[in-house]
Parts: sequence; structure tokens; C-alpha cells
Amino acid sequence: MEGEEESERWPQLAPPPSPASAVLSDEDLLGEILLRLESHEHLIAAAIVCKHWLRVASGDLFLRRFRVIHPPRLLGFCVDDGGGDVGRRPQFKALPQHPGVAAAAAHRTRHGYFGAFGHLAGYHRPSIADCRDGRLLVESTDRAPRRLGINTPYRYTVLRPPHPRESVQLLPPLPPPPGGGAGKHVVERVFLPEDGGGAGGDHGITLVYVLLVERRVTARVHVLDSGGAWGAPTTAETELPAPSCDDAVETVLPPINGEVYVVTTSGYTLGLRLGTTRFSVVELPDAARSSANFRMAWSYAAAADDDDFARGRLCLVHGDGTRLSIWHRKTTTMEDDGGAAGVGWRLADTFCVREACERVEWLPDGWWTGRVAVIAVGDNAEFALLDLEKVGVVIYVHLRWRTVKKVYERKLPDADDGGGGGGDRQRPVRVFPMTTVWPPTFPALDKPRQNCCVRSPDGLVRALVMTCHAGWSATSPSCSRRDGEDDDEDVGVLPGCSWAGWFDHMGAMVAQLAEWAAQPRSPGRWRWSCL
Repeated sequence: MEGEEESERWPQLAPPPSPASAVLSDEDLLGEILLRLESHEHLIAAAIVCKHWLRVASGDLFLRRFRVIHPPRLLGFCVDDGGGDVGRRPQFKALPQHPGVAAAAAHRTRHGYFGAFGHLAGYHRPSIADCRDGRLLVESTDRAPRRLGINTPYRYTVLRPPHPRESVQLLPPLPPPPGGGAGKHVVERVFLPEDGGGAGGDHGITLVYVLLVERRVTARVHVLDSGGAWGAPTTAETELPAPSCDDAVETVLPPINGEVYVVTTSGYTLGLRLGTTRFSVVELPDAARSSANFRMAWSYAAAADDDDFARGRLCLVHGDGTRLSIWHRKTTTMEDDGGAAGVGWRLADTFCVREACERVEWLPDGWWTGRVAVIAVGDNAEFALLDLEKVGVVIYVHLRWRTVKKVYERKLPDADDGGGGGGDRQRPVRVFPMTTVWPPTFPALDKPRQNCCVRSPDGLVRALVMTCHAGWSATSPSCSRRDGEDDDEDVGVLPGCSWAGWFDHMGAMVAQLAEWAAQPRSPGRWRWSCL
């Protein structure tokens, strides 16, 4: 009897966890599942399932990997034609494959899409200074002192529609530029950060002043810190290698992998790594040195090591007449090339714009006789935006698919107005690609029932599917919540997506990973290895 009583007092061992539970509770394996989601909207929908999934989805390492595999999706283009002139407010042109975004843009245009800047301090008639990762850097050019603000029109597309005042952040007044004077040429550019400012804030915005006096180039760089103030300036100076009477700064390109590029009209391009005080002369391909008609972008496609996110390649798209040349360079350290012009660059592809537009009916004859200006290049150099200055048409060309689409057509000045009647001397139009917001805006989960420990593995997978699907219309452009729904409910949105068979696919993936995880192996070898 005593032995039986003692045996009854032994603690009961908990049953071993199921293979699916072992997968979903392991951050590395769960990360493998979330990496296979198709879009950023899917990732946010998965993050609101429970706190554990949110922690995995919002991790810095995971987000860097997710962006490499799933770059921000192109939604359309923001067109700024006129620099704030009356009747020429910035416009948003959505891509045809995103009708929901187009409807949302039309709604926000009627209710202050860009005019949201006017809700603050009475500013109006904005112009676009920069656009990156779904954020617009907007400024008002008709009032003094100048103020800039960040407008994130699609920040809350997934969870809730934005309020006009809520989607704009005013920046502090800009520091004064360096002193001007006779013979001095000052160029000012303000850029949004490459990483979205960490959590999507305003810190990391870069203000660049470039002063050119004869051959001497001086750059003064201010960076907005996390406290909302402009930091102490960093100054770099250099001299152009050869004198030229036509020395001028053509443009300053946005930061690419932590480096800004100053393009001069004399054929020299200078690279300045942010945070340093030294310029370097960028040796461009021989074909690109003769003109400043090029733009550059960064691509992670050359990265071989899963944990080495700094590796990649620099892409350059150069326009010569109606022919585009796409160049790749695997390194970003320009001084390691031995000083030889063009060393390190490889001609990856060419694109004939005239040949691609042969069957396009909306282009007038003779457009190819004018200048074809490269005004923007997308991430990974997948597409380019070209300004056909002869006819005033901006086109989008996908360099891989060889497709052409019209983005914008501006009114050309008449010959009587001094504009040359369709000549090449037109005011340049600025077009910025608009993508989904990065990094994603994740919600705060503060309810006990949002802890994954209280749900079964199958329940977690089903929660993801239902979270993405419940309470939302597949064609709702503004993602507005249905009447009577609680704002704290765990609902998400995947507009325009079909979930047929997705649950079975997810369950099969969990089972496969569970079987694979049961095999003994060193953690250092299987981390991210099943991708």
C-alpha cells in the first residue's frame, strides 16, 4: 500500500510536444515558414496571429532576409511636374495590375493625398523631394521658411486607413547652406534613409549640400538623429582631376549602400560614403563618362552568403540615344580598382527603346529624334523610367520583360511661348517609383489571448488564414473596417488575394519541416539552410 501511495505522488510527465508544435515554437523554423510568404501584406497578417510570431516577423535579421527575397512591391509612380506651380500638384499613377491601389489613390487625392501636408502650419502646393520605400519627402516651395514633411499615404493600408494629419511628420527647419557668392554653385538634396529609418521613423534622413568653386568640390552632410534634430555636419573636400570651364554639379544621386554620388558635367562622378570626410573618384564605364545620362541602383542578387547582407552589386543604366546599357559591378569600394577606367564593370544587357516601342500606338512619330533621358532606375535595375523629351512622354520600361508602358504625358509649350514647339529644352519632370512601405508597420499585441502558448499548432495555422481573410473585402481599395467591428480584433487584410488551398499548403510545409527537424544536426549548419 505504501508503495502504491508513493507511486501516486510522483509527478505526471507532460506528453511530448507534437512535431508541428516543435516547428511553430522554434524561431528559426518558423522564420523559414514566414520567409515563404508571398508579400509584405502576408507577413503583417502572420505577425498579428500571436506575440511569438510578431517577435519573429519583426526581427532585424529576418526582415533583412525577407527584403532580399521579397523586395517592396511596385504600386505606381508619383509624378511632380511643375515644382509646385498652381494647377500642377503632384499626382499618383497606379500600375494597371493594382486596381485597388488606384481606387485608394483616387480617394486620397480627393481627400488630401498630397494635400495632407497642407493640414500642418498652413502649407500647401507641395512638391516631392524624395520617395523611397513607400514614403514621400514633401516640401512646400511657396512659403518661407521652407519646411519638409514625411508623407506615408499607404502606411496603414493593411490594418486601417490613415487620417490625413496622422500620415505626415514635419521635420525641423533645414540647416543653412554654405555661403554662396560669385563663381559658386550650390546644390541641395534631401534623401530618405535606405533602411526606412529603422522602424519607419524620420531619423536617418540625409541633407547634402554640394558647393563647387572652380575645381574644388565641398560637400556638407547633415543627418537627422533619433531625437528629431539635425546632427553636426560632416564636411568632405576634393579637387576634380582636370580643369574644365564647364564644371558644374549635374545631380546628386540618392544613397546607394551608404554612399552618395555627385555627378558633374565634366565627366567626373564622385563617391562620398556617409559618415566619412573623403571623396573618391568613381571610375565609370567608358560609355557612361561622356554624359551624365545615367542612374544607379543597388542589387542583392550577387550575395552568396546567407548572413552577408552587405554584399551585392552596383547597377548602372546609361542612355545613349535610344539605346540603354545595363552595367553591373560586384564591389562598392572604388579605390580597389587600380585606377583603370571601367575596371570592375561588366556589361550585363542592352535595351533598344526604339525597337521596344515599334508596336506602341500612343507614341507620336519622330519621338526618337529627341533626347531620351534616364530619370530613375528601380531596385535591382529591373526597370527604368525614361523621359522622351521631344514629345513630353515619360515611359516605364521593364528591362527584363522588354515591356513598355506610358506613365505620364505633359503639355508641351507652344513655339510662340518660347518653348520651341516640342523641342528638347523642357522643364524636367520628376517621377518617383512608389512601393509598399518598408519596413512594415507592425501592430502592438497586448492581449493575453494573443500568446501562442494557448493555441494548438493547427489552430495557429488556421488563425493565420482566418486573420488574413476575416472581415475584409477582397476588392476593398481603402481597407476600411466593417461597421460594428471591434478595433482590437485580430483581423488583417490581403486585398485581391485568393486563399484557396493555402491552408493545406501551410500544413504540409509544417509537417515537412517537422520531419526534417527531427534529424540530428548541428544548429550552426541548419540555420536558414532549408531555404
